[in-house]
Amino acid sequence: MKFFLFATHSNPNLSQKIIKKARWLRQGKCKISHYKDGEILVHIDEKVKGKKVFVLGSTFPPAENVLELIILINALKENGAQNIAVLIPYFGYGKQDRIKYSGDAMSAKLMAKIIEDAGANKIITLDFHSHRVEEYFEQTIKHLSAVGLLVDYFKKLKLGEVTIISPDQGGIKRAERFASMLGTKNFVVIDKFRPQVDQSKIIKIYGEVKNQNCVIVDDMTQTGGTLIETAKILKQKGARDIYAVLTHLVATGPAVKNLKKDKLIKKIIFTNSVEAPEGLIKSKKFEMISCEELLVKNL
Repeated sequence: MKFFLFATHSNPNLSQKIIKKARWLRQGKCKISHYKDGEILVHIDEKVKGKKVFVLGSTFPPAENVLELIILINALKENGAQNIAVLIPYFGYGKQDRIKYSGDAMSAKLMAKIIEDAGANKIITLDFHSHRVEEYFEQTIKHLSAVGLLVDYFKKLKLGEVTIISPDQGGIKRAERFASMLGTKNFVVIDKFRPQVDQSKIIKIYGEVKNQNCVIVDDMTQTGGTLIETAKILKQKGARDIYAVLTHLVATGPAVKNLKKDKLIKKIIFTNSVEAPEGLIKSKKFEMISCEELLVKNL
């Protein structure tokens, strides 16, 4: 018996790789189009009544991705799908996970509610920006980590002893896990603050990096600012080669331009949780690791 996998336009390459990997899945036919005024129109071209189905879609901007996902989920629910499992490789809108300053929104909590209200019975995702996001879901959730995939690739580089860098306090547990799986005890934490959205300023570095190869471990980058600023301070402190590993490379215009221009980071390793521009994949500086096997194992 085969189950349908329906997908939005957010990551078509990943959806095809998942279907090839999981032979018990087949592409669910649906049309996602627009009315003349721009409204999204979804039509399911399969009989789904009483069936378990899977949906693949991410919620990163533009907002079109979010709307496609929730309308597709709801279309399946309204057409009688009995169980809807939703794969969200990258959970966008997860950065506002708490009220830090008076007047802030909690978009992460809202996004979780919208997805569940649309009809999702189960959510599978990779590396939330914050552990708090998981608490906002009431349905079954599998919060997976791509750290193991990134460590496996990094071991193949055979760099010998390296120092793992957490670029902020919030990423310490992630970086510690990477260090443990890699088998190194060399660990450095960087303290920073954000003077404004999408900008960071480094305050202090805790640990020694002189004459050491360093690996910056983070969940994501949007502008490349944190990675580049971290690399600068590491070089100032005498670091040798610098690498960066990420689960999500959200390749906004500034990120691609800034990271390609940067000369301090030797290599950036990331997963295909977000559809990457072709030019980025072809660059020798960037290495994309496929996450479909991890997702398929946890469906």
